[in-house]
Amino acid sequence: MISLIGLIFLLIQLPRWMYTCLIGVFAFFTTRLLGLRSKVIMTNLAICFPGLTLKARQQLKNAFIKSTIHTLFDTVYCYCHLFSHKMPVTVEGLETMKSILQQHRPVILLTAHFNTTFIAGKFIHDNLQQKIANVFREQSHPLINYLYERKQRQYFLSIRKNNIRKMIQALQEHYPVIYLFDLNDSQGKTFIPFFNTPAATKTSLCKIAKITDAVVVPYVCLKKSDGHYHLQFMKPLENFPSDNATADLTRVSLLFEDIIKQYPEQYLWTHRRFKTRPEGEGKIY
Repeated sequence: MISLIGLIFLLIQLPRWMYTCLIGVFAFFTTRLLGLRSKVIMTNLAICFPGLTLKARQQLKNAFIKSTIHTLFDTVYCYCHLFSHKMPVTVEGLETMKSILQQHRPVILLTAHFNTTFIAGKFIHDNLQQKIANVFREQSHPLINYLYERKQRQYFLSIRKNNIRKMIQALQEHYPVIYLFDLNDSQGKTFIPFFNTPAATKTSLCKIAKITDAVVVPYVCLKKSDGHYHLQFMKPLENFPSDNATADLTRVSLLFEDIIKQYPEQYLWTHRRFKTRPEGEGKIY
């Protein structure tokens, strides 16, 4: 792992177009080293895209791996390279977003588990020109966790995923808080449809928004076919939250599901989204 991290840091010293040429090589070897995660990817794709043939799902899996590795390199480049400001990115809805912040209301920046999540945080920080709060969970490898948290502190107020009190405090102190809604959770949950399959989803988003009277702004960051990134701040959710958390989260899920269908290779299919099952249903993974 240490050797891999060292190699990545070495390669991102090259111009972006040069390491981009090597992505296919890394994808080839990564595909063969995924182990159990390969099965998770294929299981998720079978659930979410039942109409695809096995060959088509395999092709989508390969596209996902290649896209994720490319985004990983770009993310390290963006956070660590001297010329990271040259990363090609366009931003939509920025003026509206700045106008919302000027109203001094708490703001929740809502998104899903796309493989662009980390690089999107840097784009948001740079364009809003202020520190933002980022909800995260510890990484499995100690070195990755150290490097990740070290960079986080430069740009973000880091909040562990279950620290609701600190999320509320950050919102009250006018930090925009990045929140990923689609994390499987076995506690404080409701089941909502995700690609027509029940998925356990925390209801804390609705509770936090209600307590703080926060404006909830969905956003997405996607890599286009030309290699450029596009960060889009969408319109704030109206009448959110309501008195029905399940309906609110279903509405959010369908919003992002439509985007995932357009860019399926950029969603994080290694995440066991359906790990927690409704009572009486068997395990999926």
